[in-house]
Amino acid sequence: MGEHAMEHAHPTGYICMAVYRPRQDLLRRQIDSLRSQSLTEWRCLVGIDGYDSSARAEVEAAVGGDGRFEIVEFPNNVGFYRNFERILELVPSEVTWIALSDQDDEWFPEKLATLKADLGEAAMAFCQAMVVSVDPQGESVATRRRAVELGAEMIDNQVTGSACMFRRDLLNLALPFPEPTDLGFHDHWLGVCALVSGGIFAEPTPLQFYVQHEDNVIGEERTRSLIGRVAGTVSKARGRSSGALKYLSDHRWGWRVSMARRLISADIALQDDDAATLRAFAEGRVSSGLLRVLWRSVMSGEAPAARAIGLLIGSLRSPTLRSQR
Repeated sequence: MGEHAMEHAHPTGYICMAVYRPRQDLLRRQIDSLRSQSLTEWRCLVGIDGYDSSARAEVEAAVGGDGRFEIVEFPNNVGFYRNFERILELVPSEVTWIALSDQDDEWFPEKLATLKADLGEAAMAFCQAMVVSVDPQGESVATRRRAVELGAEMIDNQVTGSACMFRRDLLNLALPFPEPTDLGFHDHWLGVCALVSGGIFAEPTPLQFYVQHEDNVIGEERTRSLIGRVAGTVSKARGRSSGALKYLSDHRWGWRVSMARRLISADIALQDDDAATLRAFAEGRVSSGLLRVLWRSVMSGEAPAARAIGLLIGSLRSPTLRSQR
C-alpha cells in the first residue's frame, strides 16, 4: 500500500460501486481494473446491498488490502436504485468528481483519466463501452451513446451509469433521489440533473467493457422498435388488473413526470427552453407543450419515435405517483 499513501490521504474523487450477490470471477476482474487505473487519486466505496458475508469476503479478497477501498455492508436490501443513492450520500463534499461502477464490468486503464479531462466545464462526462458477453466466443459491439438536449434525454436515456463521471456538486441537486417507479433509473435521473446544471460531454471512445450475462439487472437494450417496446410493457404489466395502459402511465410516463416536478420545485436557475420542457412533462397529461417537445426531439433525430409514441400514449391519462420522500 506504500505507493498509494498520498492518494489515500488526498483523493480527488470517489468511485461508487454497488454490489449484490456478485459473480466472483467478474467482481475480481472489475476490481482489478479499478486498481489498474492510470489515475490513482481516488477512493472507492463498495456498497453491499444487504448483509451478505459471502459477498463481503469476495470483495475483501479481490481488494487485497488496497486501502483505497472502503466496504459498506448495508443491513437491508433496497435494490440498485436506492443502493446507489445511499452510497452517494456517503461521498465527502470536498472531492471534485464521482464515478459509478457496476460489479461486473471491466474498465480500461485510461478511463478515469480520460473522463476527468473530459469534464471541463460540463457537469457530467460519459464514455462509450464495448458490449460483450461472458461467453468468450460472443461478439463485441461498441455503444453509440451521445449527449442530447433535455427533451430528448427525458424521452430516451442516453446515460449509462457505469460509464459516467460527474462533478460532486451535482449531488446538491440530485439527492435525495425522486421516488422511483418500476422503470425509473438512477443514471437517467443523474443525466437529467446534469443537463440542467452544466451539460454533458459524450466521450466517443470506448473506455470499458460492458459485460452482459443472465444475471444483469438492466443490461444493454438492443430492441428499439415500437413493437418491441410495447411487448416489453405488456409483459411487465401481465397479471396486473389495471392493465398495460395504466402500467405505462404510472411507470414509464410517471417516472418522467416525477423527475420534472422535482426539478421544477428545486431552487435552481433554468434556461427558458429547459423550463418549458420540464413544465410540459410536469403537467402529467398530454398537452400542446408536450407535443412540441416530442415532435422537436424526434424530428431532430435525437429521440426515437417509438419511445416518444409510447410516452404520448402514457400521457393520455394522469399517472398515479408515489408520494415523494
